[in-house]
Amino acid sequence: AEVDQTNRRGTTALIFAAKKGQADCVDRLVQAGANMHQRTKADKMTPLFAAATNGHLEVVDRLLKAGTDPNQTNSGDTGITPVMAAAQGGYLELVKRLVQGGADIQYHSYDLR
Repeated sequence: AEVDQTNRRGTTALIFAAKKGQADCVDRLVQAGANMHQRTKADKMTPLFAAATNGHLEVVDRLLKAGTDPNQTNSGDTGITPVMAAAQGGYLELVKRLVQGGADIQYHSYDLR
């Protein structure tokens, strides 16, 4: 099977693994060449955004180490970044790690959050 194959919602195995906090699976998929910038269809969620939204620090660490862009927005209606999603979820350690990984805390979303 193709590593970036999607379901009807546009979710890849990497996005699903990131959302569920499966760090070892994320590593294997990235090593197999999975696209770290692929987005879901409806909410335009990337793997990093999925991990940040769900508070998965270890997955965020691994994706940052693999070179994913910490400032890529979800490109949905709001255009928020992973660091914004982590802050909204109350994940302080995750916010710190994203900032250390290069997240821009000066960015404004489409609705000026």
